[in-house]
Amino acid sequence: MEEIQRLKREIALRLSRLYPQPEAEQMARQLLEESSGVPYPSLLLSDRAQFDERRVEEWVGRLLEGEPIQYVLGVAYFAGMRLSVRPGVLIPRPETEELCDLITREVVPPAARRAIDLCTGSGCIALALARELGELHVTALDISEVALEVVRENIQREGLEERIELRQGDLLSPDFRAEGQFDLVVSNPPYVLEHEAEEMLPHVLDHEPEEALFVPNEDGILFYRRILELYVPQLNSGGVIAFELNPLTAQEVLAEGARYGLKGTLRQDLCGRERFYIGRR
Repeated sequence: MEEIQRLKREIALRLSRLYPQPEAEQMARQLLEESSGVPYPSLLLSDRAQFDERRVEEWVGRLLEGEPIQYVLGVAYFAGMRLSVRPGVLIPRPETEELCDLITREVVPPAARRAIDLCTGSGCIALALARELGELHVTALDISEVALEVVRENIQREGLEERIELRQGDLLSPDFRAEGQFDLVVSNPPYVLEHEAEEMLPHVLDHEPEEALFVPNEDGILFYRRILELYVPQLNSGGVIAFELNPLTAQEVLAEGARYGLKGTLRQDLCGRERFYIGRR
Protein backbone atom coordinates (compact mmCIF):
# COMPACT_ATOMS: atom_id res chain seq x y z
CA MET A 1 0.00 0.00 0.00
CA GLU A 2 2.72 2.47 0.95
CA GLU A 3 4.59 1.88 -2.32
CA ILE A 4 1.47 2.52 -4.40
CA GLN A 5 0.68 5.69 -2.50
CA ARG A 6 4.27 6.88 -2.89
CA LEU A 7 4.17 6.31 -6.65
CA LYS A 8 0.86 8.12 -6.92
CA ARG A 9 2.20 11.11 -4.95
CA GLU A 10 5.35 11.31 -7.10
CA ILE A 11 3.42 11.18 -10.37
CA ALA A 12 0.84 13.69 -9.14
CA LEU A 13 3.58 16.08 -8.01
CA ARG A 14 5.16 16.05 -11.47
CA LEU A 15 1.80 16.50 -13.22
CA SER A 16 0.83 19.35 -10.90
CA ARG A 17 3.33 21.53 -12.77
CA LEU A 18 0.76 21.68 -15.57
CA TYR A 19 -2.55 20.53 -14.09
CA PRO A 20 -4.56 21.51 -10.97
CA GLN A 21 -3.71 19.28 -8.02
CA PRO A 22 -7.01 17.33 -7.90
CA GLU A 23 -6.76 16.64 -11.65
CA ALA A 24 -3.10 15.63 -11.32
CA GLU A 25 -3.97 13.17 -8.55
CA GLN A 26 -6.80 11.66 -10.60
CA MET A 27 -4.48 11.29 -13.60
CA ALA A 28 -1.82 9.61 -11.45
CA ARG A 29 -4.37 7.15 -10.17
CA GLN A 30 -5.58 6.41 -13.69
CA LEU A 31 -2.03 5.83 -14.98
CA LEU A 32 -1.38 3.30 -12.25
CA GLU A 33 -4.67 1.53 -12.96
CA GLU A 34 -4.05 1.35 -16.70
CA SER A 35 -0.46 0.18 -16.34
CA SER A 36 -1.30 -2.59 -13.88
CA GLY A 37 -4.76 -3.51 -15.15
CA VAL A 38 -5.99 -3.38 -11.55
CA PRO A 39 -8.52 -0.88 -10.05
CA TYR A 40 -6.86 1.53 -7.65
CA PRO A 41 -8.66 0.33 -4.47
CA SER A 42 -7.47 -3.21 -5.24
CA LEU A 43 -3.96 -1.91 -5.91
CA LEU A 44 -3.82 -0.57 -2.36
CA LEU A 45 -4.53 -4.07 -1.04
CA SER A 46 -2.20 -5.95 -3.38
CA ASP A 47 1.49 -6.66 -3.06
CA ARG A 48 1.66 -8.45 -6.42
CA ALA A 49 0.65 -5.72 -8.85
CA GLN A 50 3.02 -5.32 -11.79
CA PHE A 51 3.76 -1.95 -13.40
CA ASP A 52 5.42 -1.13 -16.68
CA GLU A 53 7.51 1.75 -15.35
CA ARG A 54 8.83 2.64 -18.80
CA ARG A 55 5.30 2.99 -20.14
CA VAL A 56 4.19 5.05 -17.15
CA GLU A 57 7.16 7.35 -17.67
CA GLU A 58 6.24 7.75 -21.34
CA TRP A 59 2.64 8.57 -20.39
CA VAL A 60 3.74 11.19 -17.85
CA GLY A 61 5.98 12.81 -20.47
CA ARG A 62 3.14 13.05 -22.97
CA LEU A 63 0.82 14.51 -20.35
CA LEU A 64 3.42 17.13 -19.46
CA GLU A 65 3.50 18.09 -23.13
CA GLY A 66 -0.23 18.84 -22.88
CA GLU A 67 -1.60 15.78 -24.66
CA PRO A 68 -5.06 14.80 -23.34
CA ILE A 69 -5.00 11.74 -21.12
CA GLN A 70 -7.64 10.08 -23.30
CA TYR A 71 -5.22 10.10 -26.25
CA VAL A 72 -2.29 9.09 -24.06
CA LEU A 73 -4.12 6.01 -22.80
CA GLY A 74 -6.30 5.47 -25.88
CA VAL A 75 -9.38 5.30 -23.67
CA ALA A 76 -12.35 7.53 -22.84
CA TYR A 77 -15.21 6.65 -20.48
CA PHE A 78 -18.71 7.48 -21.63
CA ALA A 79 -22.15 6.37 -20.39
CA GLY A 80 -20.66 3.40 -18.55
CA MET A 81 -18.58 2.32 -21.55
CA ARG A 82 -14.82 2.17 -21.99
CA LEU A 83 -14.31 3.51 -25.51
CA SER A 84 -11.26 3.58 -27.75
CA VAL A 85 -10.12 7.04 -28.85
CA ARG A 86 -7.05 8.28 -30.68
CA PRO A 87 -5.69 11.50 -32.20
CA GLY A 88 -7.90 12.60 -35.07
CA VAL A 89 -11.09 11.66 -33.21
CA LEU A 90 -12.93 14.06 -30.91
CA ILE A 91 -12.84 13.08 -27.24
CA PRO A 92 -16.39 12.48 -25.90
CA ARG A 93 -17.64 15.22 -23.58
CA PRO A 94 -19.94 15.14 -20.52
CA GLU A 95 -22.47 17.34 -22.33
CA THR A 96 -22.83 14.69 -25.02
CA GLU A 97 -23.54 12.12 -22.33
CA GLU A 98 -26.27 14.47 -21.08
CA LEU A 99 -27.76 14.51 -24.59
CA CYS A 100 -27.86 10.71 -24.71
CA ASP A 101 -29.49 10.58 -21.30
CA LEU A 102 -32.08 13.16 -22.36
CA ILE A 103 -32.91 11.19 -25.50
CA THR A 104 -33.25 7.82 -23.80
CA ARG A 105 -35.26 9.17 -20.83
CA GLU A 106 -37.59 11.68 -22.45
CA VAL A 107 -37.24 12.20 -26.16
CA VAL A 108 -37.05 9.09 -28.29
CA PRO A 109 -40.41 8.13 -29.83
CA PRO A 110 -41.81 4.95 -28.19
CA ALA A 111 -42.02 3.12 -31.51
CA ALA A 112 -38.57 4.23 -32.72
CA ARG A 113 -36.73 1.55 -34.66
CA ARG A 114 -34.25 3.43 -36.85
CA ALA A 115 -31.86 6.24 -35.93
CA ILE A 116 -28.89 7.97 -37.52
CA ASP A 117 -26.00 9.61 -35.67
CA LEU A 118 -24.37 12.24 -37.90
CA CYS A 119 -20.74 13.31 -37.29
CA THR A 120 -20.42 10.26 -35.05
CA GLY A 121 -16.75 10.72 -34.08
CA SER A 122 -15.88 7.97 -31.61
CA GLY A 123 -19.41 6.58 -32.01
CA CYS A 124 -20.26 7.45 -28.41
CA ILE A 125 -23.83 8.59 -29.18
CA ALA A 126 -24.64 5.68 -31.48
CA LEU A 127 -23.24 3.19 -28.97
CA ALA A 128 -25.05 4.70 -25.99
CA LEU A 129 -28.39 4.74 -27.80
CA ALA A 130 -28.01 1.20 -29.13
CA ARG A 131 -27.13 -0.07 -25.66
CA GLU A 132 -30.01 1.66 -23.91
CA LEU A 133 -32.72 1.24 -26.55
CA GLY A 134 -32.86 -2.44 -27.38
CA GLU A 135 -35.13 -2.14 -30.43
CA LEU A 136 -33.15 0.63 -32.10
CA HIS A 137 -30.97 0.12 -35.17
CA VAL A 138 -28.46 2.97 -35.61
CA THR A 139 -26.53 4.22 -38.63
CA ALA A 140 -23.32 6.05 -37.63
CA LEU A 141 -21.97 8.48 -40.23
CA ASP A 142 -18.72 10.41 -40.35
CA ILE A 143 -16.43 11.93 -42.97
CA SER A 144 -13.27 10.59 -41.31
CA GLU A 145 -11.97 7.08 -41.98
CA VAL A 146 -9.92 7.34 -38.77
CA ALA A 147 -13.10 8.00 -36.82
CA LEU A 148 -14.91 5.10 -38.47
CA GLU A 149 -12.04 2.75 -37.61
CA VAL A 150 -12.40 3.78 -33.98
CA VAL A 151 -16.18 3.27 -34.13
CA ARG A 152 -15.63 -0.24 -35.52
CA GLU A 153 -13.39 -1.05 -32.56
CA ASN A 154 -15.97 0.28 -30.12
CA ILE A 155 -18.85 -1.57 -31.77
CA GLN A 156 -16.93 -4.82 -31.48
CA ARG A 157 -15.96 -4.09 -27.89
CA GLU A 158 -19.61 -3.57 -26.96
CA GLY A 159 -20.89 -6.48 -29.05
CA LEU A 160 -23.21 -4.25 -31.11
CA GLU A 161 -22.23 -5.38 -34.62
CA GLU A 162 -25.83 -6.28 -35.49
CA ARG A 163 -27.27 -3.03 -34.16
CA ILE A 164 -24.99 -0.35 -35.65
CA GLU A 165 -23.96 0.12 -39.25
CA LEU A 166 -21.35 2.56 -40.52
CA ARG A 167 -21.44 5.00 -43.39
CA GLN A 168 -18.76 7.38 -44.59
CA GLY A 169 -19.86 10.67 -46.10
CA ASP A 170 -19.35 14.42 -46.22
CA LEU A 171 -22.55 16.16 -45.16
CA LEU A 172 -21.43 19.44 -46.68
CA SER A 173 -20.68 18.01 -50.11
CA PRO A 174 -23.21 18.98 -52.80
CA ASP A 175 -23.12 15.34 -53.91
CA PHE A 176 -24.09 13.92 -50.51
CA ARG A 177 -27.49 12.23 -50.47
CA ALA A 178 -29.48 11.25 -47.38
CA GLU A 179 -30.57 7.62 -47.48
CA GLY A 180 -33.26 5.87 -45.45
CA GLN A 181 -36.16 6.87 -43.24
CA PHE A 182 -35.58 7.52 -39.55
CA ASP A 183 -37.47 7.90 -36.30
CA LEU A 184 -34.53 9.70 -34.68
CA VAL A 185 -31.82 11.91 -36.18
CA VAL A 186 -29.13 12.96 -33.70
CA SER A 187 -25.93 14.93 -34.10
CA ASN A 188 -23.16 16.62 -32.18
CA PRO A 189 -21.60 18.40 -35.18
CA PRO A 190 -18.75 20.93 -35.22
CA TYR A 191 -20.13 24.06 -33.54
CA VAL A 192 -17.32 26.05 -31.89
CA LEU A 193 -17.02 29.48 -33.49
CA GLU A 194 -13.53 30.30 -34.70
CA HIS A 195 -13.20 33.31 -32.40
CA GLU A 196 -13.83 31.09 -29.37
CA ALA A 197 -10.42 29.45 -29.93
CA GLU A 198 -8.88 32.35 -28.01
CA GLU A 199 -10.56 31.10 -24.83
CA MET A 200 -9.86 27.38 -25.27
CA LEU A 201 -7.24 25.37 -23.41
CA PRO A 202 -4.00 24.61 -25.29
CA HIS A 203 -4.39 20.83 -24.93
CA VAL A 204 -7.65 21.05 -26.89
CA LEU A 205 -6.34 23.36 -29.60
CA ASP A 206 -3.04 21.55 -30.03
CA HIS A 207 -4.32 17.97 -30.08
CA GLU A 208 -8.00 17.59 -30.96
CA PRO A 209 -9.07 17.69 -34.63
CA GLU A 210 -10.00 21.19 -35.78
CA GLU A 211 -12.44 19.86 -38.36
CA ALA A 212 -14.46 18.23 -35.57
CA LEU A 213 -14.59 21.42 -33.50
CA PHE A 214 -14.78 24.65 -35.49
CA VAL A 215 -17.19 26.43 -37.79
CA PRO A 216 -16.79 29.88 -39.39
CA ASN A 217 -17.75 32.89 -37.29
CA GLU A 218 -20.04 34.07 -40.07
CA ASP A 219 -22.01 30.79 -40.24
CA GLY A 220 -22.14 29.10 -36.87
CA ILE A 221 -25.12 26.89 -37.76
CA LEU A 222 -23.64 25.60 -41.00
CA PHE A 223 -23.97 21.92 -40.07
CA TYR A 224 -27.38 22.24 -38.42
CA ARG A 225 -28.85 23.93 -41.48
CA ARG A 226 -27.47 21.21 -43.75
CA ILE A 227 -28.73 18.39 -41.52
CA LEU A 228 -32.21 19.90 -41.39
CA GLU A 229 -32.22 20.33 -45.17
CA LEU A 230 -31.16 16.73 -45.74
CA TYR A 231 -32.95 14.84 -43.00
CA VAL A 232 -36.26 16.51 -42.22
CA PRO A 233 -37.60 14.88 -45.41
CA GLN A 234 -36.20 11.53 -44.17
CA LEU A 235 -37.88 11.84 -40.76
CA ASN A 236 -40.89 9.65 -40.10
CA SER A 237 -44.09 11.20 -38.78
CA GLY A 238 -43.67 11.78 -35.04
CA GLY A 239 -39.90 11.52 -35.42
CA VAL A 240 -37.32 13.63 -33.58
CA ILE A 241 -34.19 15.53 -34.49
CA ALA A 242 -31.86 16.09 -31.51
CA PHE A 243 -28.74 18.27 -31.52
CA GLU A 244 -26.00 19.26 -29.14
CA LEU A 245 -25.57 23.03 -29.49
CA ASN A 246 -23.30 25.97 -28.98
CA PRO A 247 -25.27 28.22 -26.60
CA LEU A 248 -24.16 31.21 -28.68
CA THR A 249 -26.12 29.96 -31.70
CA ALA A 250 -28.92 28.02 -29.97
CA GLN A 251 -31.64 30.52 -30.88
CA GLU A 252 -30.57 30.46 -34.53
CA VAL A 253 -30.89 26.67 -34.60
CA LEU A 254 -34.34 26.90 -33.00
CA ALA A 255 -35.47 29.36 -35.66
CA GLU A 256 -33.98 27.24 -38.45
CA GLY A 257 -35.83 24.17 -37.21
CA ALA A 258 -39.09 26.12 -37.27
CA ARG A 259 -38.43 27.01 -40.92
CA TYR A 260 -38.52 23.29 -41.66
CA GLY A 261 -41.79 22.80 -39.79
CA LEU A 262 -40.39 21.23 -36.64
CA LYS A 263 -41.87 21.91 -33.21
CA GLY A 264 -38.66 22.74 -31.43
CA THR A 265 -37.52 23.34 -27.88
CA LEU A 266 -34.19 24.20 -26.31
CA ARG A 267 -32.98 22.34 -23.23
CA GLN A 268 -30.29 23.35 -20.79
CA ASP A 269 -27.25 21.39 -19.70
CA LEU A 270 -26.32 20.90 -16.06
CA CYS A 271 -24.58 24.29 -16.06
CA GLY A 272 -27.76 26.07 -17.15
CA ARG A 273 -26.67 26.77 -20.74
CA GLU A 274 -28.89 26.25 -23.78
CA ARG A 275 -27.11 23.15 -25.01
CA PHE A 276 -29.66 20.87 -26.69
CA TYR A 277 -32.25 21.22 -29.41
CA ILE A 278 -35.20 18.82 -29.71
CA GLY A 279 -37.31 19.13 -32.85
CA ARG A 280 -40.42 17.01 -33.45
CA ARG A 281 -42.15 16.44 -36.73
